[in-house]
Amino acid sequence: MESKSLMQQYAEMKLTETMSFIAEKRRDRLSAARVTWNKLAKDKPLTAAVATQVLMANQDCVAFLPKEKLSEEICEAVLEMSPLSISFIPEEMRTEQMSYTA
Repeated sequence: MESKSLMQQYAEMKLTETMSFIAEKRRDRLSAARVTWNKLAKDKPLTAAVATQVLMANQDCVAFLPKEKLSEEICEAVLEMSPLSISFIPEEMRTEQMSYTA
C-alpha cells in the first residue's frame, strides 16, 4: 500500500481545519439566533407579525420557530422574509404558492 503524499496529507489537514471552522461559525450563528429568539419572541404568541419581527432581527431564528405553532399565514410571512427558509416549513404545510415564493 502506497503512503499518502505530503500534498494529500496537507489537503486532508486543511479540509479538517475548514470543516471545524465552518461548524464553529454555525454554532456561533445559532447561538446568536437563540439569544434573539429568546429576547423577541420567547414569551409571545407566535403570529406572522412576531415571526417577521424576529426574522428581520436575525434570519437564523427560523430554526427556532416551533413547528406545532406554524400556520399558513406565518409560513407565508417567513418565506417572504427568507425564501431559503422553505426547508424549515413542514412538507404537509407547504402550498403551491409557497413553492413559487421560495
